[in-house]
Amino acid sequence: PAKAWTAAIESIEKHCAENGVTLENGVSFSPMLEFDSATEKFTGDEADQANRFLRREYRESFEVPAVA
Repeated sequence: PAKAWTAAIESIEKHCAENGVTLENGVSFSPMLEFDSATEKFTGDEADQANRFLRREYRESFEVPAVA
């Protein structure tokens, strides 16, 4: 995970520099999440908070059907 964060930060810094954005106040990231494709849910620290955003209530006739 540390290598992934390092690569992500370097990519963000490069993108920001190319677009004239400074990072003088630093960058804040969320916790690293793991995704279980078998259950289609996040696992580990902060998983409960992340899983809340996987599904929502849809308006009638705009529902997303479940895939079996």
